Amino acid sequence: MLNQTQARELEGPRRLVARCPAAAEPVFSVCTMVTDRAEYADMRADFAAHGFDHETCEFLSIDNSQGNVADAYVAVNEFLQTAQGQYVVLCHSDIVLLDDGRARLEECLRQLEADAPFWAIAGNAGMSRSGWPAT
Repeated sequence: MLNQTQARELEGPRRLVARCPAAAEPVFSVCTMVTDRAEYADMRADFAAHGFDHETCEFLSIDNSQGNVADAYVAVNEFLQTAQGQYVVLCHSDIVLLDDGRARLEECLRQLEADAPFWAIAGNAGMSRSGWPAT
């Protein structure tokens, strides 16, 4: 995930956030604290397969795979100050998009804008791969 060159390119107030790749004008900033690099790679591939492309999305991460560099409070603060997307998605690195993807999210966001134009935070719940609810 991070090599010596990338380590000098970290962003955010505490220089903890890696941006890869950087879309010129991202619609979505997908932000993840990474504890398992392989799991994160799978998540990124799954997001790409569900419409979160590199031309309109940026992927921000904080690498906690070698130890606790940041807790959730610090990470969210770093992500929100670094993200350039219109929408910020905070997610775990172990998620997969089972059925819906970007198109469904954009549909929900359009409806949210129509119903509550001054909204600030939207949440989601899902299920595990075995079908158990995850909220």
